[in-house]
Amino acid sequence: MAPPFCYDYLEESLLGGIVVVTVEEAIDKSEVWKNTSRGLCAVKVLDNLGREVDKVIRGGMTFQISTRERQMNQWAAANGELDMFRNGRFALISPAVSTDMSEVQSPDSWTDKEIEDFILQRVGDDKAGEDAKAALDKVVDEISSPVTLQRFKEEAALQKLPAKLRKVIDDRLKEVDSSRVDVVEREVVDSRPIVKTKGETSKGG
Repeated sequence: MAPPFCYDYLEESLLGGIVVVTVEEAIDKSEVWKNTSRGLCAVKVLDNLGREVDKVIRGGMTFQISTRERQMNQWAAANGELDMFRNGRFALISPAVSTDMSEVQSPDSWTDKEIEDFILQRVGDDKAGEDAKAALDKVVDEISSPVTLQRFKEEAALQKLPAKLRKVIDDRLKEVDSSRVDVVEREVVDSRPIVKTKGETSKGG
């Protein structure tokens, strides 16, 4: 009996031929991610005919995606802030054999377990001390994702951290939110068309 197989359609489209792989090989190329936000997200995947289709990922949902499908989505992102695999929107639960961690690691990428461990071990052991505040300051200052900071805030409340430590997270979250509002406002202003008044004419007019 022939072993089960599936098609790696991205390789087909790039190399011009169908590449048949075993289920074991396909699993090696599959990454497990979690949508850490509460909202719906959509990623591009390939259907059985090798066509790009949208896959809807519900808030809190764990999903599988091949390494190359993930790369396809990252290449399509206009910038790093929109790359959901690096901006904190998605957290890597289980890498594939083919995963290059440098492609997905960033200061915004934290799993639920990593946040919990950090709060419990690095901060929780010294809740009232300056060392805890310094450790928290250092970490949150490197985070620019509101989604990740909100998860830190929720875990800090769950672990009943002192108000001064929760304030560190709150202050950073407000700073990030305000900076994003500023960027949007500047983009709106910069995108307005320049309209000449009646009194403005060209030198040759």
